Amino acid sequence: MGDFKMEMIGDENVRRMFQELPKAAQNRVLKPLVRQGGSMIAEEEKEEAPAVTGLMKLALGTSPLRTYNSSLLIAVGVRRGFRRAVQGSMYRGGWARKTRYLGKKKTEATPELPVQNPVRYLHLVIGGRKAISVINKKVLYDARSGKFFGQQVAEQAANPFIDRAFDRAKVAVAETLTTQVEDRIMAEAQTLLK
Repeated sequence: MGDFKMEMIGDENVRRMFQELPKAAQNRVLKPLVRQGGSMIAEEEKEEAPAVTGLMKLALGTSPLRTYNSSLLIAVGVRRGFRRAVQGSMYRGGWARKTRYLGKKKTEATPELPVQNPVRYLHLVIGGRKAISVINKKVLYDARSGKFFGQQVAEQAANPFIDRAFDRAKVAVAETLTTQVEDRIMAEAQTLLK
């Protein structure tokens, strides 16, 4: 979970050409590069994501590219809209061998099925959780079965896979962007001169 800022240095002619380009042409140069960099980081996150996190690998990706003042922003992580009903797993009679995630329409049509939403449990995967031991209270609730149970929850170790993925990907993203930006600036400058 970090920021990625780049500053254009190097060939003075290329820098001057970029600054002389109209704002629309600068965006045509930079926006595809920012999208490509975001996709590279998202792919790295998918590779790092633990296999047992349900829908999380499917939900990892990039947000649409946005412009704030003069900065281009793309967020990489768990996207919204991947809330799905779960069929199998711990539902009606214990653990099933195969877990199926239903589509949006089937999720809405079957409100009795348990639901997983990666946006809601990403923080538990990344940060882990402490062991809980409760006396004289029924606080542990299984939404899948609709039952209160037990008085203890085991500790879950933190798995900061998003930080690891970002750290691994940022060098490759910087190299890819720097090798492509000069060619894109030159091509854009040539099209404007015609």
